[in-house]
Amino acid sequence: MNTAAISTVLEKLKGRIPAVVCAILAVVAFVYTYARGAMEATLVESETALTSEINQIDANTRAAAELANQLETLNQSVESIEARLFQASARAINTNFFYQMEELADIRVAQVRQGSVIAPEGNREYAAIEYTLVAEGTFTDLVQFLYNLRTVNAFIEIRTFDIRGASGGGATRDAANLTLSCTIRVLAQKET
Repeated sequence: MNTAAISTVLEKLKGRIPAVVCAILAVVAFVYTYARGAMEATLVESETALTSEINQIDANTRAAAELANQLETLNQSVESIEARLFQASARAINTNFFYQMEELADIRVAQVRQGSVIAPEGNREYAAIEYTLVAEGTFTDLVQFLYNLRTVNAFIEIRTFDIRGASGGGATRDAANLTLSCTIRVLAQKET
């Protein structure tokens, strides 16, 4: 373009200053609105993410209020379990435990042998103690004794058992003098 044409356009615009100002303001408003619209999507996305985080924090806060109660319950359960464990080093007390069970089933415990202490493997907290028991009594009383071993307030696993007649023959239900041989495993505290 030449300078004469530019001068003519400028002369025409000088007569219409309010219209030019309005046009410039319209262009600026359009650019501002367009730029703000692009930011709005980003702001809405940020607001959604922050609202989600706030909701998660609120949920965690409500759950945390119960953590103290749950921890207390868990500690009581652990104490209850540990009170039922045998002490590997307390052989006399452990052996006496089985002799005290004689009266419950009306049998005679003839022998209690504490075997090896099985150390806990991996991240387990408790050990085990193997016992071999020999008891004498009627079939019904010996079965009651086995039942008592399973239901007593200790963690006992009956590994093997054999009931025979006193003379080494097979056991019969009516025999008055039968011999029970069993191997059991008892949960115990870990030796330190």
